[in-house]
Amino acid sequence: MFQSLSFFFLLFLLSGCGVETSSSVSSNTGTVIDTTTNPSTTPDTGTDSGTSDTNSTTSSDDNTTSVVDSNDTTTQPDVEVPDTAFDYVDAIEDPNACSTIGYRVVSDASYDGASSSENGASGFIVADQGLVLRSEWMSQDNASTWVTLFYKGFPSVEDLNNQGVTSYKMEDVFYLSYDIAWSDESIEGITRTMYLQSKKDEIPDCYRLELNSTIGSRIGVQKVYRVRK
Repeated sequence: MFQSLSFFFLLFLLSGCGVETSSSVSSNTGTVIDTTTNPSTTPDTGTDSGTSDTNSTTSSDDNTTSVVDSNDTTTQPDVEVPDTAFDYVDAIEDPNACSTIGYRVVSDASYDGASSSENGASGFIVADQGLVLRSEWMSQDNASTWVTLFYKGFPSVEDLNNQGVTSYKMEDVFYLSYDIAWSDESIEGITRTMYLQSKKDEIPDCYRLELNSTIGSRIGVQKVYRVRK
């Protein structure tokens, strides 16, 4: 009897102390996340989730430009070379360029060593026509360098020597002095367009002169060429 009471008393004490048995422990089988590496909320599986990447190199660039190589001679058009006896670089075509047809012709040469008076200040004076022509190329190899003037329709003797003279000079090429009557538009019968050829180089240059100003440095000067017919 005493043993039975002792067993029930011991059982009562054990249930009242709240002893936790193994059946009440929760087992955690979830994924362990290392927070020291600042992970994203979604694990990186290494596969494309389908979201478009605006920085993708496969996207089209509206600002893309095509670069053309200007040195590529294979794409350059052929340059037509005119059939002319004159230098055509920086020149324009003129059918009357330095032509003898219908024009008077006068020439002057540079100093070639034969005489100390050659290529002097006076140049070649065209008598009674208000013109003085002089070559400005001082040759050092005893070779004359000619300049030739082509003109027509000059002022009369009565119109010359009334208004003075003026001049135009192209450095190392030629010097031209003319009576101001040449540029007087009130005088009829004057052809104010003339041409000058320089033999300074192997291929001659031809210049068109427009005596359209009473100040020689302001006249119109244009390099021209004439094609062969």
